[in-house]
Amino acid sequence: IVSINGERIEKLVKKYLPITPASNYDTQLRDLPWNYLMRSKDEQMQFVVKRNGRLIKLNITTLKGKSNYRAPGQKEKEAYYLINDQIGYVNAGKYLNSELPQMEKMFANSKGIIVDLREYPSDFMPYTFASYIKSFKSMFLKLSTVDYSNPGTFVITDSAYNGPAKNVESYNGKVVVIVNSDTQSQGEFTTMAFQSSPNVIVIGSQTAGADGEVTTIVLPGGIYTRISSKGVFYPNNSSTQGTGVKINLIVKPTIKGIMDGKDELLEKAINILTNN
Repeated sequence: IVSINGERIEKLVKKYLPITPASNYDTQLRDLPWNYLMRSKDEQMQFVVKRNGRLIKLNITTLKGKSNYRAPGQKEKEAYYLINDQIGYVNAGKYLNSELPQMEKMFANSKGIIVDLREYPSDFMPYTFASYIKSFKSMFLKLSTVDYSNPGTFVITDSAYNGPAKNVESYNGKVVVIVNSDTQSQGEFTTMAFQSSPNVIVIGSQTAGADGEVTTIVLPGGIYTRISSKGVFYPNNSSTQGTGVKINLIVKPTIKGIMDGKDELLEKAINILTNN
């Protein structure tokens, strides 16, 4: 997209970045289109797009904000399934913990599992699913909060552990977790939980960096904002807020891949497990 309603994209991004709240630049860019660039009170918007080296003018009819639109040919993903006889796939946005026993049977002979955390998890996976892929109990996260006896000071107050109480046999294949800027809050917490198992690698791009309990701040005029009220750290005290979770391999979609309808992050995950 080169311009919208006669304004260049670069100018629009620069205009709206200062009023787009997010923990990092990638997440600001995630929210810009929905909050500003793709919004209009008019029934049509004028776009100039560059396609195969040609500039094309398009008049796009707008939809009401609450419309749930799915592009033609865009399929709804199942909660979990076998991509082939060696690789299982889990869509965290659909998966439920009650499905774990059935999923374990389906993936029993698989070589690896892909956990897609690019959607907000439908269920809380850090302890249940983690005990399936992890054979021992260990710390995966630390939390900090304010020291009320010494204002301005923050201290580590809690730690989170996952994995079975006793060392047991767990899933013995590799696990690839896919993340991007849509991976936020519980999704980041879940990623950290899985990373505590040595058979897990994380691929994708910077996550939202917005983990931790949320506190609402009410302002005059009925306006409110929210802030993470606790710090979230890895066991080695490295922070995740603002920066996002640790990523083993940076993978981003390309313009060509998007035009060809490819999910390049998923393709990379399959490639890693196939050639491992």
